This record gives sequence, C-alpha cells and structure tokens, in this order.
Amino acid sequence: MSSRAWRQRLEDMLSAARRIRGYIQGMTYEEFVDDKRTYDAALHNLVVIGEAANYVPHEIQSRFSSVPWRDMIGMRNIIVHAYFRVSEPDIWRVVTQRVPPLTSQLESLLGSADTP
Repeated sequence: MSSRAWRQRLEDMLSAARRIRGYIQGMTYEEFVDDKRTYDAALHNLVVIGEAANYVPHEIQSRFSSVPWRDMIGMRNIIVHAYFRVSEPDIWRVVTQRVPPLTSQLESLLGSADTP
C-alpha cells in the first residue's frame, strides 16, 4: 500500500472534484465537448478521483457506504483501460450530476469529527 494516508487521498479526491466543477462552471454540453482542454482536464481529474478512491481502506469505504467508491474506481478503470468506450455524453453526465454530490459527501466525510 502507498505511504500516502487515506485522509490525504480523500483530500486529493475533493480537490479533483472541485477542479472539475470549476472547469465546467457555466458551460453547456456543447461548449464542454468542443473545449478539448476542459474535457481532457475533467477526464484527468476523474482518473485522480478513482485512483485515490482505490487506496481508501475497505473499512473506511464500508463505514461510509453512501459514497460511490466502486463507481469512482470503475470510471477510472474505463478511462484508463477502455478509453475507446468513453463517451462525451457519459462524461458530461458524470461531471454535472455525480461530481457535485460527491463533493458534498467528501466535504462531510473530511469534516466528520469521528473520522479517524
């Protein structure tokens, strides 16, 4: 296992989610897919989120089971290993519908007084 603490992984995930939200703020779907830099930046940060999620211990994942750990890890794996299956509409759906609630979940998890 990596020497990086799992709390740091959560902070990495939150940072990546916030960056995605900042990149796409005020954009339409058409603007997003036409702006390849923003699209690629969003993909990169989705990979960061999934990679970091993979290193959060299973005990923590079980304790906070409402966080979509497997979805994040699965998205990372698709982007990295099955990049040809990635579709613009799917990425738009993830960054507009899944990342905002994830941001809130991570903020709550990191702010939780009982989180070791």
